[in-house]
Amino acid sequence: MWNRSNSSTAQWWRYFLQLVMANSIRALLPLILTISAVSASDQLPLNVDCGTTGSRTGFLNMTWVGDEQYVKSGQSAKVRIDDSVILPLTTLRYFPDQRKNCYSFPGVGQGTKILVRALFYYGNYDGLSSPPTFNLLLNGNHWSLVFLSGDNDSALFEAVHVTKVDDVSVCLARTKPNDVPFINSLELKKLEGDMYASMNTDRPLYLMGRYAYASPSTTVVRYPDDPYDRPWTAFTDYESSGLSPLSRSSDPNSNLADRPPAAVVRQAITPSSSLASNMTVPNAIVSPSPVPHYVTFYFVEMLANASRSFDIYLDDQKFYGETIVPNGTVLEIVGSNISLSTFSVFSLVRAKGSTLPPLISAAEFYRIGNAWGVDATDSSDVRALSEFQKSYVQLQPWSGDPCLPMGYAWEWVNCSSDSTPRVTALFLSGYGLTGPLADFINLTALRTIDLDNNSLNGSIPEFLGKLPNLKRLNLADNQFTGPLPASLTTSNSIVNLNISGNNISGNSSDFASSSEKKGNVGVIAGGTIGSILFLLLLVMLAIFIFKKRPANASAKPTSVLLQPEIKQHGFSHAEIVEITNNFEKVLGEGGSGNVYYGRLRNGSEVAVKVLKDSLSQGTREFVAEAKLLMTVHHRFLVSFVGYCEEGGNLILLYEYMSGGNLRQLLSGRSGTSAFLTWDIRLKIALRVATGLDYLHSGCYPPIIHRDVKTSNILLNAKMEAKVADFGLSKAGQKEEGADQPIVVVNPSQYSFDQRDDVTQVSTAVAGTPGYIDPEYYSTNRVTKKSDVYSFGVVLLELITGRPPMFAASGERFHIIGWVTPIIARREIHSIADPKLNGQYNVNSMWKVADVALSCTSETADARPRMIDVVNQLKKALEEETCYQQRTDTPSSEVRSSPTFYEFSSSSLSNSQLSSAR
Repeated sequence: MWNRSNSSTAQWWRYFLQLVMANSIRALLPLILTISAVSASDQLPLNVDCGTTGSRTGFLNMTWVGDEQYVKSGQSAKVRIDDSVILPLTTLRYFPDQRKNCYSFPGVGQGTKILVRALFYYGNYDGLSSPPTFNLLLNGNHWSLVFLSGDNDSALFEAVHVTKVDDVSVCLARTKPNDVPFINSLELKKLEGDMYASMNTDRPLYLMGRYAYASPSTTVVRYPDDPYDRPWTAFTDYESSGLSPLSRSSDPNSNLADRPPAAVVRQAITPSSSLASNMTVPNAIVSPSPVPHYVTFYFVEMLANASRSFDIYLDDQKFYGETIVPNGTVLEIVGSNISLSTFSVFSLVRAKGSTLPPLISAAEFYRIGNAWGVDATDSSDVRALSEFQKSYVQLQPWSGDPCLPMGYAWEWVNCSSDSTPRVTALFLSGYGLTGPLADFINLTALRTIDLDNNSLNGSIPEFLGKLPNLKRLNLADNQFTGPLPASLTTSNSIVNLNISGNNISGNSSDFASSSEKKGNVGVIAGGTIGSILFLLLLVMLAIFIFKKRPANASAKPTSVLLQPEIKQHGFSHAEIVEITNNFEKVLGEGGSGNVYYGRLRNGSEVAVKVLKDSLSQGTREFVAEAKLLMTVHHRFLVSFVGYCEEGGNLILLYEYMSGGNLRQLLSGRSGTSAFLTWDIRLKIALRVATGLDYLHSGCYPPIIHRDVKTSNILLNAKMEAKVADFGLSKAGQKEEGADQPIVVVNPSQYSFDQRDDVTQVSTAVAGTPGYIDPEYYSTNRVTKKSDVYSFGVVLLELITGRPPMFAASGERFHIIGWVTPIIARREIHSIADPKLNGQYNVNSMWKVADVALSCTSETADARPRMIDVVNQLKKALEEETCYQQRTDTPSSEVRSSPTFYEFSSSSLSNSQLSSAR
């Protein structure tokens, strides 16, 4: 990425302007693109001038085309810039509506190696002098955060990527509700399959810089000198670096697979003094801590009959094991997985017997991205959705992958978290759809369809009853007529059908009766929902009361995590006194009561929570927690041992976690010398997120914790975390496919949203200040995303070590308000917990920071699901683990696989390469 906001602002801006002037006087035949072609592979290279229409010859005498055929949303605008500067900068397309907007290029071809370049120049096109921040996505994966610091700031992103599916999509996704993404130009270039052959095809390469070291300062080598239009920028700081340019009269010999242009390798830089013994190689590494990079160096002799030889070093270790003796054939050295930071130094050291100092012609520097998963949702689902969209103009603006990346699914679909996602729900309530209902029978994974409050007419289609996994169908308040189709009257799978507000003939009560006779499901229609839920509630409460009787051993839930002799059961108050040694040792004090240390007769340790007698809601919270914990079992949730309800005493017993709570450990008040490394913090975060995802998605009905905070995250002696304290938890709307009823403590206090990813409950605000979702606070409606918000605060605590609210420099801060501007300035080290002492992988830290800010978005819709958070944390942990493996290896034992380094030219083979660091 080239971004004017980094420390090399002036230098990179000069390079950008050089791109404008490159080869401007050459007369070239334009590249002819067949715009109406059925596949993008026939169009590559493709240069898209965003915000325009038609096609014309423009910058670099290349054909530039408008973007109207590649994107279905957004609006065009002109940028306040001189037209003579560069054509693609003068217009842009901005996207004020959907959260994710995509450019789609079909038929590029699976396994194609492509170069993708995106350019952003704000130019105060909207007159607001407020450049937005947003995410750039490529083929269902996160590419980069686009951050511009001022009206005239620009950013250029370039990636080399091997496609895993036929189509390519580039998407812009908002990260804040009021920030409107935009783009000026988008370029796709097809590379040869043998180019950059050492790259991991599962990981993209992000360009950091590409040098033609001795090119004239006014020239950037681009198309047509480079047929693949890779910009090679000049290095101009000769005088301050003690270097001088050299050139040769003829082009060198080369048949390298990476195809460096002759204009790049017929020149070189070398120390100005012929007596110099070494030179530092200018590089484009900007990472403050070591991360994986892909680097390529090109060497060729500039002088006839020269006697020149040298070695290449990275810091104080040889980078390549053999001495380099350049000649008239281009030599290439590739490091395909090198850990580099801005402090890394490449140097060329004159070899013994060499009469001339070292030289170098060119270099490429790429940062290696994270491993990308699948590039697309299930293809049959994508085709079915595409056909469905064609029938309704309201749905056509959505493009790109409907499910990926995780957290950026289309607003009206819900998707599974499988390796190849499936579309599991359509939420199209109130979308203004008219006409007959279009066929989408090929969306076979659908479990929920919500089409109420539209103007759909005609008969209800037969195919709806043939969807094999459909559980909920809401067709209320449309204009459907005629009888209910036979497929729905005979369906054994649908447990919730709402056809109220239509002109449906026939007796709906007969339909319900006939379904009940099948003994499989109950069909709930329209106004009957409330009464049936109330009856189900009474049944569930009766079952719960019956289960609490200790005499009935068969009603006791079991836990696979505890020994059989301490499985859940009721305790008498006398037993509790014995277990706690008359409440001798207090483990903690909370708003709902104290927690004491206990030991069962078999020696097993437990934590005993005694609810306060004065707590007006104590009984209600006790009932909620006991009921939930008797049925909820997960290895990342604190296990429930038993309970006591005797003589007004409300007591719960949990497994004992000897490591204390996370807040104590982060603050240093745990009374132990335990130190939480970044690796341990990531594992804690992943465990907690997985536990919360189980509550949200693995429980039926789903459970909203409502009090996620670091003091409710407990650790054992091995620093393994579990989520505790369900006293404030609420059971919400049952998930797709769940046949049991909604469980509610007091039906008059709750209302439910039928969207499974919302699962919201209306209730008085509960929780801990600093962690409470602002949307929950303002609406009294708690959702799964309320837990996501609180967990985002926990992530920020893990990064910074600070509590949610703290004082600094005489001011009072909330942690979100404190970190946001610092992160926007890309100063991650300024917020990292000083106790970490810089010992972390910066990419891993950035990923967690991005996840935390996404979780704490002001609106619930902008936050990811907990399963998406889990997936991102896994990637962050993977990066940190790789970093630790590299840094923990003793220097005397450092070895690199020969496949990491390659030496190739038209005359030398890779087999000559020895291993090097």
